[in-house]
Amino acid sequence: MDFPADFDVEAWMSPLREKYGTGKVVGVMTVAGPVAFRRPTGPEYDRCLALRQDPASRHLVGKQICLMTVVSPDRPAFEAMIADWPGIVDTCDDQVWLLAGVDPKAAVKK
Repeated sequence: MDFPADFDVEAWMSPLREKYGTGKVVGVMTVAGPVAFRRPTGPEYDRCLALRQDPASRHLVGKQICLMTVVSPDRPAFEAMIADWPGIVDTCDDQVWLLAGVDPKAAVKK
């Protein structure tokens, strides 16, 4: 989903880039509106990897990484968004993983 033409992405993202660093925050337009995430810390990333190891909680990993790193709107507002549109997590989590350095298209030679 593209950002609407009348939405000033730069005005929205600029203070977030100043706070978290250029290249360390990403904005995603969802069906519920714009959402921004910061890069996860090492311990946050590790917690998500631990969740992924448990078959009972594996399905929660994307939601957890998004909840840990959401910066706009605030976490309670984002939780309300995903209560109404749970698929938002699937739209956003790939972008958070990319911020963490996970590259599904990485070149690998064996």
